[in-house]
This record gives sequence, C-alpha cells and structure tokens, in this order.
Amino acid sequence: MEKGEICTRILNETGSKILPALTLKKGENCVKILGKIGMKMLLTLMLITGLIFQFCYILSPRDVYAQEPALIITGDGVKNQKSYTLEELKSKPQTRAVFSTVNTYPTKNWHVGEGVTLKDLLKEAGIKADAKKIKFYASDGFYQEFTVKEILEDSRYYFPGLKENEEYDGRLPGSDRDPKKVETLVALMSGEDDRYEGMSGDRGIRLLMGQRAVTEQNNPWYIKKLNKIEVSREEPGKWDAPIADLQPGEVEPGAKIILSCPKEMDLEEAKLYYTTDGSEPGLNSDMFNIIAPRWERDDRSNQPIEINKTTTIKAVIIGPGKHNSDVVELTYNLESYDYGGSVLTWTDDPMKSQAITWLLPNTVSRAKVQYMIAKDFKGDFNGAQFREIDGEKFGQDYNRFTVQLTQLTPDTEYVYRVENGEGWGEPCYFKTAALTDKFSFIYLGDSQQERDIKLGYGHLEEILHSAYDGSQSFVLFGGDLTDNGNDENEWFEFISSISKVSSQIPIMPTMGNHDGSCYLNFFNLPANGPEGLEKRFYSFDYGDAHFVILDSNNNALPEAKKWLQNDLKNTSRKWKFAVFHHPAYPNYIDYKTEMQAKSIQENWVPILEQNGVDMVFGGHQHMYMRTHPIKDGKVYEKPEDGIIYIMGNASPKAYQDYHDLDYIAKIESGSNYQIIEIDNDTLTFTSVSADGKVIDTYLVANALSDVEGHWAQDTIRQMVDEEIIKGYPDGSFGPDNNITRAEFTSLLVRAFNLESGPGKVFNDTANHWAGETIKTANYHGLAGGYSDTLFGPDDPITREQIAVMIVNAIKTEQSGRSKTFTDSAQISAWAKESVAKATTAGLITGYPDGSFRPKDNATRAEAAVVLDRSM
Repeated sequence: MEKGEICTRILNETGSKILPALTLKKGENCVKILGKIGMKMLLTLMLITGLIFQFCYILSPRDVYAQEPALIITGDGVKNQKSYTLEELKSKPQTRAVFSTVNTYPTKNWHVGEGVTLKDLLKEAGIKADAKKIKFYASDGFYQEFTVKEILEDSRYYFPGLKENEEYDGRLPGSDRDPKKVETLVALMSGEDDRYEGMSGDRGIRLLMGQRAVTEQNNPWYIKKLNKIEVSREEPGKWDAPIADLQPGEVEPGAKIILSCPKEMDLEEAKLYYTTDGSEPGLNSDMFNIIAPRWERDDRSNQPIEINKTTTIKAVIIGPGKHNSDVVELTYNLESYDYGGSVLTWTDDPMKSQAITWLLPNTVSRAKVQYMIAKDFKGDFNGAQFREIDGEKFGQDYNRFTVQLTQLTPDTEYVYRVENGEGWGEPCYFKTAALTDKFSFIYLGDSQQERDIKLGYGHLEEILHSAYDGSQSFVLFGGDLTDNGNDENEWFEFISSISKVSSQIPIMPTMGNHDGSCYLNFFNLPANGPEGLEKRFYSFDYGDAHFVILDSNNNALPEAKKWLQNDLKNTSRKWKFAVFHHPAYPNYIDYKTEMQAKSIQENWVPILEQNGVDMVFGGHQHMYMRTHPIKDGKVYEKPEDGIIYIMGNASPKAYQDYHDLDYIAKIESGSNYQIIEIDNDTLTFTSVSADGKVIDTYLVANALSDVEGHWAQDTIRQMVDEEIIKGYPDGSFGPDNNITRAEFTSLLVRAFNLESGPGKVFNDTANHWAGETIKTANYHGLAGGYSDTLFGPDDPITREQIAVMIVNAIKTEQSGRSKTFTDSAQISAWAKESVAKATTAGLITGYPDGSFRPKDNATRAEAAVVLDRSM
C-alpha cells in the first residue's frame, strides 16, 4: 500500500460517514484533503484516525510487530546478511536441551532452552571458511565474543553429574561421567532449571551453550535479549602468558606461589589452568582463579600453590574470544632439600639381605637403586648391580619406592645410592650382620613432635645424631613416631630427620597410638606376624638375640597372643627382647592407663615371663623409667629373676608427674635415648639425656648358676667362655636338658669354624633359624637327614646320632672295633661303625652299668663334653 493510500482508505471508509459531501480520489494527498474540508474538520478526522490505530494495536499487537527484525546476522565472515523476525525463528526446527553451568562466583546450576541451533543459523547465513570470530550482542549493548573454534568446533556437553560431590559450590568439581553432547542454542524459550515446563520467553532470545569440561564457567556467556550476531574474519590474537609472583628457582619449603597474568582484569573472564604433575595444562586441569577477582573475599579466595618438594608448575590462560596463551613452565627447587633420604629395614635374614625404602614426588613413577661391595667402590658405580622398581602411591604428593636386596655376603660393607627425583643421591653405606655375640643398638621411645614445639623433628635429628657413633647395628623405635600418623607431609619431615642415620643402619619400628596409615604404608618389615596383622606384629633375629615387636593397641587379640607364644617358644637365641608402646607397668596411673596395663599384664606378660624375655622396651608416658626385675607381679633384685621394663622418650614433649611405685628403680623427666651393648653373656644398658648427660646404667650378666657342682661344670664353663656353647637368657645353662639336632649341628659348625657352602636344604630347614648352619654341616659331610627331604631340626638328638656326627667332623682313622656294651644290639646298623670309632677314641663313653643307650636323647652337658674332647 502506498503512503498516500493510507489516509485515502481511512477517509473513504470512515470519513464519508462524517462528511457525506466529501469525495476523495485514490492517492489524493493530505494537502488536497485539507483544502477540501478545512482545518476544523481535519482535526476531528485525525482524532478519529488515532482512535482507530490505538484500537488496532490493542486487538492485534503481533500483526503490528511481527514484521520487525528480532535477530540480525551480519559481518564480513558470512556470505549473506540475515534478518529474522521472531515468527520466522519460531517457524524453524526447534531443539530442546538441558545445560550444566557454573558461574564465576562459582555456583553450579542447570539451564533449559528451546530454539534454533547456532550452527543451523550460521549455515543459512553462509559462514565463510576463513571466519575467525563471532560476537554476540544484546539489545542493551552488552556483547561477548568467541573464536570460531571454541563456539562451533569444540565439543560441548551437558554433565549430569555436575552437582555430585557438592550441589552448589563450584570450587568442588562434579563428576564428568556419562557426558551428553549438546549444541549451542539461540534459545527462544529458556529457564534456570532442569525442567522444560518452567521455560518462558521473558528474557528474550538467549544464547545457551554446554561445557567443554565439568568445571568450565560458561554461565557468564548466556547472553539475554540477544539481537545481533556478528561474524568476523579478524584474527582473534591470543591471551598473554601467565606469570607468578615468585620467580622460579630455589625456594624455602612451604613457599606459596600466586599465579596471575600481565593484565589483571583479563582474569575476570579468562581462566588460569595449571598442573604440577608434569602433564600439559588444559580445561580439565586445576583452575587457579576459580573465583573471579570481583568475588574474592575472606576464606573463599583463590588459594596459592604451596611448594613442599621440587615442583614444576605448567600454566596456561584459556578464555573466550582469543586463542589459548603459551604454556609457561615454572620450576621451584627446595633449598637444601633432598629426596634421597632412605630408610633401611630388615624383612629377612640381616646377614644376607637389606630392604631400602624412600619417597619421591608423585610425578616419578619408576626409580632405581645401585649397590656394590664397598671395597670395590672407586668413587663411581661402574660395575654395580642395580634394581629398578615401580613406585606405590603414598598420600597425595608422594610415591613410595622399596627394594629388597638379597643374596648379600654376611659381615660385609656395601655402598649404594638411590634416585632422588633430581638424579642420583649421595652414596650411602650399610653393613650386613655377622654371626656374632657382640653388638649394640639404639632405643628411642616416643619421637612425635607437636606443632607448637619449635624444635620439632629437628630435635629428633639431633638426638639420633648424638646416639649414633657408628658402632650401633640398628635402631628400635618404641611407637608414636609422629604426632599425626596419617599426615604424609609430617611423615616426610620425620623421614628427613632420621635419614642421615636410617640410610646407614636399619630402623625397626613399633606401632603406637599416634601411628596410622603412614606407618603401615611406608615400612618394609618382616611379614611373619599373625595373618592380617603384619607390620603391627613381627619378629627378627640379630646375632644371638631375638626381638619381638608388638602392637599394644591390639593387646587383647587371641591370634596375637597365640602368635607371641609360638614365636618365643621357637627361638633358641640367648637374649630375648620385646618392644610395645603402652607400658605394662606405668609410672603414672590413671583409669585409662591402668586398664591398658592390666590388659597387657593379663595377655602378654605371662608369655614373656615363661619364655625368658630379658627386657621390654616401651614409651607412651614421655618420661625415662627403668623398673626392677618383675615376675608374677613381684619385684626382685637380680636381673635373672624377672623382666626389666624400660620406658624411653625421644620427643621434646615431656611429662613431669609420676607415682611412687615400688617397681620403679629409676625415673627422670625430659628427652632421652638408650644404648644397649651385648657382649656374649653380658648386657650393658645406658640411658642418656638429650643434652648428653648419663641418666642411668645397668648391667645384666648371665652367670650359668645351674652348672655349679655338675659333673660337666668345668667343661661347660670353658666352652661358654670360648663362645662355642651358650647359656639361657635367664642366667641358666640347663645342663641336663635335651639338645636338638639343629642345636648340636650349630655347635659343630661353630666349634670347627666351618665355612658356609652349597649343602642340601631340606624341606623342614628352608625357613628354620638353623637352616644356614645345617646346610653348611651337610656340605662338609657332618650331617645328613632322615631322608632326602627331612632333617628333623627340632627333634632331640640321640647319643648314636651324636657319635656319627662327631666322627664325621673329626674324620678319625681310629679302628672301628670297640668294647661290647650290654645293649650293643640296640645300636642302629648305620651307626655301629661311628659308635665304635667314637668310643675307642674316647670321644663318647658308656654308662657305669655297661650300657651305651644309643637311643637315649643326649643332654646339653653331654654335647659340651663330646665337643670338648673332639677339639
């Protein structure tokens, strides 16, 4: 309709009723109309016309505005400039979708939308192949731009698990499982919910898009009242590379690194992603500025990256409208910080094996150890043996590496080194155990520190350095190694403090009430405890001493009680020691301590007493204490009459209060350590304060009191003095006790100083305490078994068996003819010749009644006399 026709049609249809004499021609303009009707009539006519237009607007607003453009697509990046009315957009195929979204506060939320996909609209507009940027405008002037890649080419998703872990707090990532791909929508209907029935068009046309990662903060890009899309061939450029407030290089442990970018305001819309595990940073990495600067306040502020180990931070800035920044690498080394601190323990025979354990950053998955005999070491590890092992996860920040070196030579010094995260660590030395009756060890009670004590684990380092003079063979820890047994960072401090000593001699620990997952996950210990309680309970031998380690947190377990009885019963070592954390005999008694002590006294103490344990080490009450010998709850003077209980405290945390109890022989507050020296039948005990003052000394001597007046007294004492045969830990010798096949074989090997060799290992000697000496005796032809598979090491040895073994040992040429005994017919055929040779040579004799008693079990006294005569 032409402009002039509007007035003509209105007047023709309505004005003629007002002005009957007026006739108008099609296209006649308003000037001619005015001339015909006059001004007064024209004003009347205009009033009527206005009322008609207002009435038309009220009745049909869509008809008036449906023709106005609702969305324009323009720019040099499209071939066709497009203009769409709302009705035209609604007539296109509609897509519905649910969107997961996080804002920059950050808060998690759902959105729903229905509309036309962005890809379909840009396809209609003919987006060009060299289009680079797309800018979205709102009717109020707000806009947001994206690169073509991030808005059209990158896959975007709805994450159903967005609100798992935490419903609203976007700092806690949701689950990214089962993502559903969604298209970016130009939504005509939308709602902030996950229900379509809640959608409306109140916010006008809206831009809605999915997330590329479950943490991506896409909510700020949901433009309301979208009315223009501009596609450009302009190059977007890229974000500036991240920077840090602290330059890379050496830093102190605990240094805090704050990441940023040269233009601080850029971080309102761009995000800074980083890694510390060596991987390349991206949308799925940790986000440093998870809270936009405008929202930062109090404890919700972005947290710096704390450096507690050598760390390489890789960082990138990713944001809308530009290409990702360059990735920067920032490496921070800790000043005087070495990951090479290793801890030695034993899991098997200390004479032939050594376990080494150390921690590395969780970025290191494999590491090596090199080792060789120290006398062959010329300053390098050329020709050294090596082992490569996989790390095991230890807490959040570390991997644990442990290796068991086997087939080592007894009484031999070795040199080794481990990889420490920055290359090879310094060479360290250890020495395998010898078959000796002379050695010493260190005992440390509680070593835990409290955070408000300034000395911390520096105190432990100092006290251990004071205790170790190079002569001790190992360290016993009495429990409560750290204050928080589940904190791997505190555990790392503990290891660092002991590593100068623990890299040279083994650390054999006990579990206390403060010890937890770090203790169980770190130490490589003997697996000979009760099933399911390994590392909490275990035992080991060193020299002629047996050590049993117990977890007093579990002192009432029947399986632990049974294991303890069997373990102590099956050792023939001269000295026996037990270590457990809580005291069986406390120095200060309250209700909880009393209940714990009574339980230990009921479950463990009788077993310890029955099996001749000499000394028990413990802690818990943070004082030094030594008891008088105790047995059956009674106090004695002589050490052979009972067990001596030691309480140590290597911690700067010390208590003062104690009760005046009759079993306390010595008590003193403060931090301390103990040195135990064993020389055959003599034990020398010394307790020293942290400042070097000797607190206490004590001597335990095995006197062999039960050989006085015995027919073999002189021979027994001489053999004991020559360290060929030994007495029991309680000071007795038991001259008339039976002696086993394993015990007599060990005496022969020791008496004749036989070198080890590749003898036979029987099925029942493979894991026996005397397995090595039985193999040596077999190699030299001294001892055979009952069969090819059985030796019977714990069977009592008979007199005829002793005759065979002693003749094999001395290889006598003596004639096999001897006197006839009244029971000669009872001598086994295989033993007749040896019995004849042994009796003719005077090595073994018959009884006054003329019998030989070949099947009788030999006594310890008889064994000592036979050995003495054969040497």
